[in-house]
Amino acid sequence: SLAAFSGVVAALLVKNMGFNFWLALIFTIVIAVLVGVFNAWMVTGIKLDPFIATLVSQAIFRGFAYIISNGKAVPISDKTFIKLGNARFLTIPLTVWILIIAYVIFGFILAKTKFGRSVYAIGGNKEAARLAGLNPNRIIYTCFMMMGALCAVGGVILAARMNSGQPSACVNLEFDSITAVILGGVSFTGGVGNIGGTVLGVFLIQSFNTGLTMVGVQSFWQ
Repeated sequence: SLAAFSGVVAALLVKNMGFNFWLALIFTIVIAVLVGVFNAWMVTGIKLDPFIATLVSQAIFRGFAYIISNGKAVPISDKTFIKLGNARFLTIPLTVWILIIAYVIFGFILAKTKFGRSVYAIGGNKEAARLAGLNPNRIIYTCFMMMGALCAVGGVILAARMNSGQPSACVNLEFDSITAVILGGVSFTGGVGNIGGTVLGVFLIQSFNTGLTMVGVQSFWQ
């Protein structure tokens, strides 16, 4: 829902506020980061389970996406915005390059940096991490803020590909996402998983969905 909300916000900023694409992108990322702060506050402040907190946030910002768009797609006419969804580099779509860069950066952060090791430690045992001198709340806030920024970028890319900000975009995508990360070895209890496994999980889910479509299985059965 945050991706859909971000796509709608960016489209509205360009269409109604006269922002150029890059300024709209920056504003959208800032807003999504603040949503990440809100999610982190629900987890650290009022002690909601992260899964429940993000479900609450999903309902809230899906609703906001419908409210600010009046339940309609927001058309995009900005050439730079539209080009983002169709541009290619070395015959490969620019969006694929963005995906690869994101995977490399965050894979390196998780595997090779102190912050990444702290994320695993807090996911495995928050209290033990605290006793070891880590600040769990700061790490949680940072993770949720990065999540917000990535959702914003993904939502803007999706809006560019569809030439409009769609409040209904990504409906039920959270189930595919959860399935993909579990197939990739991520544990619900935390502290286990890696980017490579998640990439494999995403490819498996997408290959399965594509295969069902190619053999003519209706979307309702899928």
